[in-house]
Amino acid sequence: MNISNNNTFCSFKAKSPEVRLADDIMRKSKQNFPCFSTTFARNSYQCCKIQSNYYDKAVDLINKIGEKIFINLRGGDTNTSVRGAEVLDRLKTYKLGNCYEKAMAAVAQLKNRGFKCLPVYLGLESFCWNSKTGERTNEKNFNLDHVLVVTAMNNKERAEKYNLIVVDPWLNFTAEKNEAIEKYIKFFYVKIAENIIKYKQIVNEAPSGTKIRHKIEFFSPPINEKYLEEIYQYLK
Repeated sequence: MNISNNNTFCSFKAKSPEVRLADDIMRKSKQNFPCFSTTFARNSYQCCKIQSNYYDKAVDLINKIGEKIFINLRGGDTNTSVRGAEVLDRLKTYKLGNCYEKAMAAVAQLKNRGFKCLPVYLGLESFCWNSKTGERTNEKNFNLDHVLVVTAMNNKERAEKYNLIVVDPWLNFTAEKNEAIEKYIKFFYVKIAENIIKYKQIVNEAPSGTKIRHKIEFFSPPINEKYLEEIYQYLK
């Protein structure tokens, strides 16, 4: 994945009690499951920059560690075939993990505190929009290759019925949905721009009376619902 040079956000503006609590829980999950992330290192460590004298050695090492995550944590499956509590067991053992593994740790910690939550993919939703009718055509979703957690910090109803709070241990922030989307636009601007170009190549030109629109959105869970209960029970 491609992100900007601002790899983490340290925001000091006032946050709601729910966001502050979610942030505390996220930090607890990182303490309980400390791990090295190859994707974060590749995008943020100076030794991994092309101008570094250590670039070749650093990237080679990062790639080898990345292979261990692929094989030992995900079972050699790009669709993250390792499910349930086994994800966290392996995270504890190998202390290696990227956005998916970190998100699973946050899910376990949130659920252990009694809060509904769900791991989701970050995506770009592109479509042609008719402002008069509200109709959308030529819809296409692009996966931005990042997993995060959404929650309402409410233990009585499903999260999607409320204003969502985004918990992102990989990028080390917790925020309400709109603020989080602003951050993602900055973090993943290269990837977003690449997919906007792809969409324009596919559609070529918006149909008469419509305009091309793009929207950052959260898509379906990266793991099947039936495995979530194993994750939820892990820290019981």
